Amino acid sequence: MNAVEIFPWSAHFETGIAEIDEQHQQLVRLVNRLASHLAYSSDLPGLDEIFGELAAYAQYHFATEEAIWHAALPDDPWEIEHHKTHQTFIDDVMRLRNTQGGKSIDMTVEEILSFLCQWLAFHILYNDRRMAQAVIAIRAGQAPEDAKRHSNGAMNSTVRALIETVLTMYDSLSNRTLQLVKELSARQKLEAKLRLAGSVFDNTLESICIIDDVGNIIDANPAFAQSCGTNRDELPGTPLATFKSGLGNDDSNAPAIWNAVNSSGHWSGAIQYRAPSGELSAEWLTLSAIRDGDDVGIGHYVAVFSSVGGLIQRQQAMEHWAHHDALTGLPNRLLLKDRLEQALAQARRGGGLLGVCYVDLDDFGARQDSCR
Repeated sequence: MNAVEIFPWSAHFETGIAEIDEQHQQLVRLVNRLASHLAYSSDLPGLDEIFGELAAYAQYHFATEEAIWHAALPDDPWEIEHHKTHQTFIDDVMRLRNTQGGKSIDMTVEEILSFLCQWLAFHILYNDRRMAQAVIAIRAGQAPEDAKRHSNGAMNSTVRALIETVLTMYDSLSNRTLQLVKELSARQKLEAKLRLAGSVFDNTLESICIIDDVGNIIDANPAFAQSCGTNRDELPGTPLATFKSGLGNDDSNAPAIWNAVNSSGHWSGAIQYRAPSGELSAEWLTLSAIRDGDDVGIGHYVAVFSSVGGLIQRQQAMEHWAHHDALTGLPNRLLLKDRLEQALAQARRGGGLLGVCYVDLDDFGARQDSCR
């Protein structure tokens, strides 16, 4: 699956405490995976799995972070307030996840992503960096109050306001980016379907053509062009009846065919047409009407032609070899039994007699072997 970086990580998010920074990066990767599943329309189980992993890892990270804060600032108001912030985050995410209120899964996940990105970015850039600077100073030997005062000076109200402003602008940009990726993904899937449909259209052995509402050919596959004895490029704009006379005005059955497809949306049956060689041939036609919209009239027709002659010939060949020896071509016992039953039935109906003559051919086995 392609990846979407709705939350791009950079060195600006680093707190200076390696363990916390590594866990922050993992949280960001999980948020980006959730965005990727949404952008590329993954199934709900995939989203639920990543969401569960994200929630579990957030709790693990908070426990690690709080242990570091507690070691440097035990029971300090900063530590207590930071713990409350973590708990509020978990409560807010679960509320967003469980309260869909009739909204689609996509809309719910978009709201969660927006919340995650804004909360994590602000929390890392302001709250965590503020705590980390104080902890680093305490580890270096400063008194806790001095370390907190120094950290507060670096992360003043002006910095907080700037971070909030930038994040608001970034949220709008990331939402537009996500929508563009979703539209691109949907377009790529549609293009793949169209390529598949085009491949089927071009490579099927059945003769297929698309015609407009007045019966002129718009497009046709190679099999149709070959059956008509012409080039595919010469077909557009030509009336279908030029090649399939059974659908033209000169054929008495044509009006009934067109009336049926216009009223019911489709018609299928055998038609006759004059082949390029001049020979009269039979085909099985499936004709379907295509409407441009629910309340719009018929704009196009799709015609699929199958050779009935070929089917009949294959059926006759199958029946022949079912009743004749494959080597000699002579009738077999199955055909003998069938013909005897027919003769007996005729004799019973006519009240006549039936005579059966048995002929013994000398050296028949040797003659049969000579045919092998």
